[in-house]
Amino acid sequence: MTLASLKRHIDRRFATKDDLRRFATKKDLRRFATKKDLERFATRDDMGKLETRMDARFGEMRRRFDSLNAKIDSVLDFARGRIEHHKSVLDEHENRLRDLEKEKAS
Repeated sequence: MTLASLKRHIDRRFATKDDLRRFATKKDLRRFATKKDLERFATRDDMGKLETRMDARFGEMRRRFDSLNAKIDSVLDFARGRIEHHKSVLDEHENRLRDLEKEKAS
């Protein structure tokens, strides 16, 4: 940073209103956005409509996830029932084998 640019920087930081009028000219202000330039950006109303649509879609997704959760829960309940059935059958088989081994050992 040169001394001249440092002086300009310091002058702008501590400038008064009269100084600012001297610094900002119409040529300087042309680089800023105009109302016409800002028309391409979303307004608050547009954002509100978008939020409404997003809420509706998220609600639909939530309902679908609830449906999937219910289906998964029913499959898990079925599987747990089958596991209990097979466990009882295998336990009974194990008990019979154990009884046979005791009879053979005696």
